Amino acid sequence: MLSLLALGGINDFQIAQKLNEMGFRTKRGAKWEHRTVSRMLANESYVGVDYYGRYRWRRLEGNRREVTPRPEEEVIRIEGFTPPIISRAVFDSVQERKCEPRPRATTSKKAYLLTSFSRCMACGSPIVGACLNRRWRYNRCRATVPTASRPATCKERYIPADEYEEAVWGLVSEVVRDPSVIVSELQSRFESGSGNTAAEKARLKREIQELGREQARLLGLRQKDEEDLIDEEILLSQLAPVKVLSNEKRRALAVLEEQERGRDDAALIERRIVEVCEKVSSKLATLDFDGKRELLGAFRVKVHATRDEFRVVLEVSPKVTTIAQTSA
Repeated sequence: MLSLLALGGINDFQIAQKLNEMGFRTKRGAKWEHRTVSRMLANESYVGVDYYGRYRWRRLEGNRREVTPRPEEEVIRIEGFTPPIISRAVFDSVQERKCEPRPRATTSKKAYLLTSFSRCMACGSPIVGACLNRRWRYNRCRATVPTASRPATCKERYIPADEYEEAVWGLVSEVVRDPSVIVSELQSRFESGSGNTAAEKARLKREIQELGREQARLLGLRQKDEEDLIDEEILLSQLAPVKVLSNEKRRALAVLEEQERGRDDAALIERRIVEVCEKVSSKLATLDFDGKRELLGAFRVKVHATRDEFRVVLEVSPKVTTIAQTSA
């Protein structure tokens, strides 16, 4: 791979394409991507140099991790631990080649407000920014352009970025200025799970107790059967559905108890929502690009869009979601 780049003069994307065309796969059996090739070409392990403690890892909620680089003085350089498989001369030649100035790209580095907040309504792929003739700003589904490992899989048309961002930001601003939309959605969610909760909880508790007694009876028969008069398989086949049904009842009871706690907190949540929206709405007109993106992130905005329509979802807390839909 290094020789291809150093001597053949092709880039990361073309190397990935060639490897895929030749039938080669990564060690995990996946197709090659240009990002994988780029990382490998910069990896000094192939010339026998390793680094220890380059990054810090911090666990976040939802099985996510935050990775941050350590200061260079904290990183330990280890030579000779990994046997080199290519020469230093070839590796250095590749690094020089990668640092050579590239022809000017046909796209312009412009800022796109809804990048990382938008997905294609047709296929679910991320919507990214695209600049035509280094002038016209558009948003497009990422799957409309082929990569080194797959062809284009979506045919959705480009979305004019200015109109798209203005419409979405206008809708978000409208909801923030009028938190009654969020509050009414919150109330409807709590009310949909209401009803005679106390009676339902009492019924579930009785059924759980009855199932518990049945489990105890079957287990007692198993322990008292000293002469092997009861078929073990038949006993277990009777015990299994009792356990499954008991677990289902316990889950249903837990849901009801969670809803009950949520209704107790509803009034406090509503007041907090109104306070936050009033504080934010007074600053909407003065927000710059970074401020707008920060607000979109704070409200966990998710946009599903095509050229003809879009749907916006705001999550102002784990218990509150408001959805609005409009035509672009």
